[in-house]
Amino acid sequence: MPRLRPLEVSVRHGSLEHAPYRLLVGHYQGLPLSGAEAQLNRRSDGRLERLLLTHQYPQRLGEIAILEPVDEAPPQGAIVLGLGPTGELAPVQLRDIVTRALLR
Repeated sequence: MPRLRPLEVSVRHGSLEHAPYRLLVGHYQGLPLSGAEAQLNRRSDGRLERLLLTHQYPQRLGEIAILEPVDEAPPQGAIVLGLGPTGELAPVQLRDIVTRALLR
């Protein structure tokens, strides 16, 4: 079996429309879409907002949604993580959620 390269993770500040890869964003329970999520929502013609309004958007701790790209333009889809209520997320929980999302 071929050996896989280690996963490289980084945090960047910049415009999402230039990201040539799938994005990872988190969402705290009960909050509106803002920041990176709002930009992804605009880029996907309101797809994230529709999921939120129909109670299909990840909000509770550990919920995951993998969104495929809408076309060939960046970004190439997204992974949305439910982070639970604001202020309750522990670092070990975030590590576990990200690990599960990436393995999925």
